[in-house]
Amino acid sequence: MKVKEYSVDMPVSKIRQSPFHMRKESSEQKIDQLAESIKKHGLIHALSVVEDPDGGYELINGHRRWLAHKRGKISTARVNIYEYEAAELADESLRREVVAEHLLAANSAEPLIPLERARYYADAMEQFGWEIEDLARVHSLTPEAIADDMLFLNLDPQVLDLAQAHTDSFSEANLRVLAEYATPSAKKGWAMTSAEQLQVARELALQTDKKLVESPRALQAHIKSIVQKRRQDATRAKRKLGQGNDDPVKALFKLLEGVERSVDELAKADFSSITAIDPRDKGKATQELFNLAQQLIDLAESKVGQLKTRQPAQVAA
Repeated sequence: MKVKEYSVDMPVSKIRQSPFHMRKESSEQKIDQLAESIKKHGLIHALSVVEDPDGGYELINGHRRWLAHKRGKISTARVNIYEYEAAELADESLRREVVAEHLLAANSAEPLIPLERARYYADAMEQFGWEIEDLARVHSLTPEAIADDMLFLNLDPQVLDLAQAHTDSFSEANLRVLAEYATPSAKKGWAMTSAEQLQVARELALQTDKKLVESPRALQAHIKSIVQKRRQDATRAKRKLGQGNDDPVKALFKLLEGVERSVDELAKADFSSITAIDPRDKGKATQELFNLAQQLIDLAESKVGQLKTRQPAQVAA
């Protein structure tokens, strides 16, 4: 990709948003303020667009400024026009890589927050059919760094939206704590439910306790207290096996048979009708399965594993 023209006035209606832009959400208030600033002082930094093979123009830098023009009904914008190299014109997949690389590099002056990076990576993997290794190659990053960011996608979608709407209340350290405790494989039995994630996220967003906002360690302790309370409530609410005249061991196996039937039904389900799935739905389904698996592991290791055994009955000679 190379520059074709600098500082050209272009009708905003000719510019289309790139499907691979990073920032999916923007504060409406900030966009309105930016629109007023552009009307008053003019556009300080030009937008960047690339000319499509069909003659259209795709936005590759200046998403918020472009939105401000549209919101403020500003009909023209100053742009720098790029064009594809011959090799890029001949190879659609190469063009996609160049656009994705440019979009990420264009945000270096105003770095993407972790949630934006995670959502961008998920979108790129879905739209391009890329793997983490492909993203790492295109953006000169390590696969570990990308996987580390994508950990945020384990958070409930409502939590992601809340965090992105209150960026000042969520430090990257606290976001990582939330993500870790939303990932069963990372924190095992301490994983939060979706409702618990949303509860903690709201507390951070509203800053009801400054210590939670300022201290990741305090946030970890708070999360554990919430999960511990859920466990205690469940313990108090549980009923003993074999109440009444039932044999408690038989009651245990009866429950296990019910679980086995449900798991067998799920394992035999035909997923072929799902031709495509949203990355968030896929992540949520995977997380639910991890949660269930972890609960069964905890049950086997604690409740069943700690049962006292008795000597088998002697068979009479």
